[in-house]
Amino acid sequence: MKPFTALVDRLAVTPQPTHQIALIRTYLQQTPDPDRGYALAALTGGLTLRAVRPAQLRAMMAQRADPVLLDMSLDYVGDLAETVALLWPPSQTNSPPPSLSEIVQTLSDTPKPEIEAVVARLVGRLRAGGTICPAAAAHGRCSDGVAHAPDQSRDRGAQRWCVAG
Repeated sequence: MKPFTALVDRLAVTPQPTHQIALIRTYLQQTPDPDRGYALAALTGGLTLRAVRPAQLRAMMAQRADPVLLDMSLDYVGDLAETVALLWPPSQTNSPPPSLSEIVQTLSDTPKPEIEAVVARLVGRLRAGGTICPAAAAHGRCSDGVAHAPDQSRDRGAQRWCVAG
């Protein structure tokens, strides 16, 4: 998952579409299947996963951080996924971070009543990387600002990483 989140982080700060395409090409050349396929689907908006609603994610975060700090951080940062990524406490276990394919399979196979607990475990395991992707994926969006074909225009509001199911 770390290579994918690094790609998304780089894409977010790379304004030129040609440079974004080069970053994606390099990532796809270096990444084995099935992570490569999931990453491509995620970047193009073709990955559909069950997701936690933003209100649920906020409530999950409120259980783990001081409510005043959460509100102040959300006001300052301006994005729930980024705020969660910054404040979420790291896992107390030494579990290795899951791969992108493990995250996709886990979220796909998890029944709706158990999704919050599963998302909490995944975000905790990924928190050490300091990325917004796990939290963004949990509530249905990640990688805003990636240029897309055919016209290379930007769609800041697009839900590109996963769509609530």
